[in-house]
Amino acid sequence: MARKEPIPREWTDRLARRFAVLAVPARLDLVNRLLSGGEQCVQQLAEATDQRQPSASKHLAVLNREGLVARRRQGSRVVYRVEDPTLIAVCTLMCGQLKEELSEEMPTGRVLSLAD
Repeated sequence: MARKEPIPREWTDRLARRFAVLAVPARLDLVNRLLSGGEQCVQQLAEATDQRQPSASKHLAVLNREGLVARRRQGSRVVYRVEDPTLIAVCTLMCGQLKEELSEEMPTGRVLSLAD
């Protein structure tokens, strides 16, 4: 008996696109800041992530188009918040696994790194 596929075949393109959006370190920095600090304006996010404001705005627009973050006007500012409630779970799960991998000692006595 075949096991049920965990990812429905008709969702693979959309899921791959979502992972591709999150595969950019600058975007992950923005998501991380929103997850930890809640709703923030572009200027706050740019400063907190060491990005220029136009670059942060561009990355936030991509995250918004994918439905991962939401935006709203607050006077003359645009503020962002996490829209996708699964983002925290995905990030926590992936970081937990990464932490486990990085903490394993290799036979040579050095710690496994991302480059290995």
